[in-house]
Amino acid sequence: MRKILYCILPIFLCSVLSCDRKRQPSEQDMKDSLAAANFMKCAKFLYNTLFDDELKCFKPRIFIKYRQPVNGFDVTVMCLPYNYTYDKERETEIWGNALLCFEKKDSRFYIYNESFSDSVLYYVNEQEVRDNMILELDYLPKSKNEYLSHNSPFFFSDVDFDGEEELIINNWRCGTRHCNTYDVYKIINNEAKRLIVEPFNKIESHAEFDSINKTIILNCYNGHRESYYKKYKQIDKSTSYQFNLITIGQPGTDRKFTTLSDIDMGLKPKDFPDIPLIKELLDLYNSAIMLYSLEHDFNLAECFNWNLKETINKLDCSIISNDTIREYAQNYKKVILSMLSKDTFSDSESTKRIVTTHDTFAKKIIECFHVTDDMCQIYDSVVTGSIVEVEKQIKNNAVKSLIDDTSDFNKKCLYTLGAYYSNYYSTPSLAIKPLQELMESKQYSIYICEIWRIWKFISENEVDWLGAPEEEYNAMKIVCLKTILAQIIQHPNDIMAINQFILLSLMKYI
Repeated sequence: MRKILYCILPIFLCSVLSCDRKRQPSEQDMKDSLAAANFMKCAKFLYNTLFDDELKCFKPRIFIKYRQPVNGFDVTVMCLPYNYTYDKERETEIWGNALLCFEKKDSRFYIYNESFSDSVLYYVNEQEVRDNMILELDYLPKSKNEYLSHNSPFFFSDVDFDGEEELIINNWRCGTRHCNTYDVYKIINNEAKRLIVEPFNKIESHAEFDSINKTIILNCYNGHRESYYKKYKQIDKSTSYQFNLITIGQPGTDRKFTTLSDIDMGLKPKDFPDIPLIKELLDLYNSAIMLYSLEHDFNLAECFNWNLKETINKLDCSIISNDTIREYAQNYKKVILSMLSKDTFSDSESTKRIVTTHDTFAKKIIECFHVTDDMCQIYDSVVTGSIVEVEKQIKNNAVKSLIDDTSDFNKKCLYTLGAYYSNYYSTPSLAIKPLQELMESKQYSIYICEIWRIWKFISENEVDWLGAPEEEYNAMKIVCLKTILAQIIQHPNDIMAINQFILLSLMKYI
């Protein structure tokens, strides 16, 4: 069957271009004008793309000639309409695989389009689709004030801001929610070379171009059909097609995915008394934030194909004074940077290496700083028990008076937590402000760790799916950690405060 197809395909592929526009083409004239050089390459490509046990998958064949030259090129097309019977809007729509030929004087090249159509062929054509059908069409030009045309099957547009127009091939209804996608070709030495680097390999109808700031925004959807955008900026005009991904965020808001490696979230030893216990606690927190920042940014890089090597390289592990832990942090960073230098993250060995290095670093932190389950159990028994008791009081008393009338900060914190747990607030979001005010007061309480945890939980659930940037949550965590450290400096034997600092430092990270 394969041999038969290789014999038959060149016969009908010997149908692609060089046309005398001065005479009205007959059917044979048109097919003769579609004679293609290197047809074996085209035949093989179409064969591998469209292979079916039945030769009927290559019929009907429609030959299209555009009356007007486009950017000096005469363009003809051989289209192989899809032979599906489902999801068809009109019986006479023309939409399928196509071979496009662009020709002028001493230049000719061919481009394959897996989803060829335009607004006339898809929505307007009334002729019955048949094999060897010939259409002579007026070209649908792109509007001057747009970068991408929805209606045109192909067009020229300067999408990389270099002053020269690229050839854009419209992939009809191939994108998200049936929008169009576009392939971008540079015409170099009379040859069309496709740009396969981001963002040009993923352009859809709703892409936004800014020639002044040299940026391109792609609007995307995640697996849950929630929208986000990716913003790219031109690196250098001399390499116009090279753009860096600079921002990922949510349309219509100021919410953005943010990297952490380039944000200073550490607690610097020079800002605190030179006491062994304090130095050890600072190392614990700084180790945990290193671990989380590296993991967070690697996940962003992998998920969005985001080149974050330069960002991750900014992470300064020297803030960790413990030589052993610092070495583990540097090794984790080194492994991540080596993974980011590869073309793919998906091979199992790379994934295994990343996970193993992360887990080894996390276990070393726990081992080095003697973190035990007892710490959690002691803290939980005190906090949970107190909240359960206060919930009983809240059911029988006015919450606001309980909170306002007490001068005991511990009780104020406990009543506020109890109000949240007993559903006093009509919506959880109403608890965000009072919880935040307690943390911002910078007063110590044995409940401060739980207050931060609940505040973050409510905040994450009340904002959109993208959430607030991680550094916002960590900034409030640092406020709480500094409050706890002040308590430990004054009362170095306060085991509850030490436990709180350890738990809050490691919360979410390990």
